[in-house]
Amino acid sequence: TIDFLSKKEKQTLLSGMNDTATDYPEGGIAATFEAQVELTPNKTAVVFSAGSLTTVTSITYRELNEQANRLAHYLQDQYKIEPETLIGFKLNRSDKIIVTLLGIL
Repeated sequence: TIDFLSKKEKQTLLSGMNDTATDYPEGGIAATFEAQVELTPNKTAVVFSAGSLTTVTSITYRELNEQANRLAHYLQDQYKIEPETLIGFKLNRSDKIIVTLLGIL
């Protein structure tokens, strides 16, 4: 029941810092990603470490895009997945999570 923050501080925390709404470019995340692939195809897009520095995996934007597109086409061909279809997936922590998210998008 004790207020530790002033009304102004509460307002800043609740409204100011939480105002994270943003306009995404037309086409959303997938289109934004595709544009980045065009700009920097050979730059590193994802770096994943399974907990030790000896097993670090990195993927370029081009490789990530190719893998995601391969998955998207597989889902469309094998399961007749269409736009706006909800898809659930379960994966262990790996770089494949990003591939799967982009493939679904």
